[in-house]
Amino acid sequence: LELFRQTYAGRSDDLVEERAQHMASVLMRHLDRDGDKTISFPEFQTGITELAAKRDPRMWPVAGMMLFTGLSVGIVTPAMPVVVKLLGLSQAEFGYVVSAFG
Repeated sequence: LELFRQTYAGRSDDLVEERAQHMASVLMRHLDRDGDKTISFPEFQTGITELAAKRDPRMWPVAGMMLFTGLSVGIVTPAMPVVVKLLGLSQAEFGYVVSAFG
C-alpha cells in the first residue's frame, strides 16, 4: 500500500486511500483461495504464478524493442574495431560514434 500511496502523492488523500484499499482487497481475494482471510505460502505462490502467467499485451512492443536493441549492440560492438581501422577514426571520433549509438 505504501508504494501505491507514494505513486499517487499529491492527489486527494481520500481517493488514494480508497484506491489503495480497493487494490489490496482485490489482491487478497485473488490470493486467498480457501476463504479463511489468511494467505498461506502455497496460496501466495499459486496466485502470484497465475498472475505472472497473464501478460499484458502492451509489453510485447517494449520487449521487441529491447530485443532488437540488444541484437544491434551485439552485432555492432564486435565490428567496431574493424570499422575504426578502415575509416581511420581517432579515439575521440570513435568515442563520438559509440556515444551516438547508445
